Amino acid sequence: MKASLPDRLTRLEPRRRIIHGDALAWMDANEAEEGTSVITSLPDLSEGFGSGAPAFERWRDWFVGAARRVLRWVPPSGVAIFFQSDIRKAGTWVDKGYLVMRAGEEESASLLWHKIVCRKPAGTLSLGRASYSHMLCFTRGAPSVPTRLAADVLPDAGAMGWSRAMGVEACRAACRFLVDETATRTVVDPFCGKGTALAVANAMGLDAIGVELSAKRCRAARALVVTLAALALAGCAPVPAAPPASAPPIEVPMLALQRDHVRRLRDAEAAAKRGTPERYALARRLAGALLDLSAEHRRLAVASDPKAASLPAPPDLRAPQVDRDPNAAELDVPSEGERRDLRDEASLAALSPVARAHVREADRHALDACVLLAEVAHVHGVSDWRASFALRARVLAELGQRHEAAGDFYAVLKAGDRDALAVEAWLFFATKLLADGRSNEAREAFIKARAAADGELAGAVCAKASGAGVEGVEGC
Repeated sequence: MKASLPDRLTRLEPRRRIIHGDALAWMDANEAEEGTSVITSLPDLSEGFGSGAPAFERWRDWFVGAARRVLRWVPPSGVAIFFQSDIRKAGTWVDKGYLVMRAGEEESASLLWHKIVCRKPAGTLSLGRASYSHMLCFTRGAPSVPTRLAADVLPDAGAMGWSRAMGVEACRAACRFLVDETATRTVVDPFCGKGTALAVANAMGLDAIGVELSAKRCRAARALVVTLAALALAGCAPVPAAPPASAPPIEVPMLALQRDHVRRLRDAEAAAKRGTPERYALARRLAGALLDLSAEHRRLAVASDPKAASLPAPPDLRAPQVDRDPNAAELDVPSEGERRDLRDEASLAALSPVARAHVREADRHALDACVLLAEVAHVHGVSDWRASFALRARVLAELGQRHEAAGDFYAVLKAGDRDALAVEAWLFFATKLLADGRSNEAREAFIKARAAADGELAGAVCAKASGAGVEGVEGC
């Protein structure tokens, strides 16, 4: 049975495991668990099979046999999705889509769909590898009619980390099918290469396992991450674990995926009843997704024009006032016009048109997130209200809006000063006061934080005070 959207969104942080070894041997030694599906691309003739007619025959037999083993390995409740590009061999066209379908017929697997993915624009001349790829989905279970329509032709495979990569947009389409139409919890790519499918699966809340013969590609697959910094900050959605320090992360452009994530969260949040815990949780996740979208637009602005890196957060980020009764009848929020016009033209005049557009989009999504957090706090109980304002305060601080963040944390303290949220608020004020050179007042804030804390939290407060060079904090 397919899991509900809220269940998927509230899952723990998705995991990723990369195994350096032979794919078929690993599948023989490890039985697939329920909730597992496969997304993979079987190796090409050029990947270690030699040359000449005997090598081609050997590779073709191996290819069909490997596809059959993958289909047998996937549980009946799961699906196997193959992404394959046709090639020419000695003037003969080799249709890998046909080879995979032949394997499916021999295993009595049902073909659920067959998509064409454009690796290059239509009309591009190609001498060797085809400028399109096949994406085929099989199941050995009972086929069902999809609940939502999806395109049969993808005009763009998306960003590719290397020449044989599947492409981010193709991976997104495959993972979206798994999320929408199946009970998949784990995606396995037994020929994972540099891990694009695994990174996208993690970004969409699915666990991922990859197997790869090349040690170099294994390292790349472990390091490849979908950068969702704002989601990590807000604690609003699952994100991939950080890569090892020795392997710097490789950023993948994820704008299309993030927009789709925001749209789906908006739909789910709108469908939930006002004031319910489900609506509250979905709205917080939507705010995190909006912040992530803002961060990606900022990154793209800097990539387009380095001068955008020095541009501060909008000085008139008009978030709603929050030091007020959360049960008041109305909440003063910016109008749509105010949300569109966050910056004047003079502050953007030095940027390229593309960078200017990305900065405007980043500002708009950041403000929408702040407004949304205030609105959900306004509708829910005091405890949820305080948690939302603390979350928004962290967001505003990250955007450089320290004054607005202080207002949120002050509202948190007005409604309670003896819990973890109060400790966080006092520590924020202590750090802000130290940055302003007001050391005596900072010490008082550390004392308040220590008084509100107990257990491990008290030790953390003392450690922070000591690290900041503040002495005389009672209880430390």
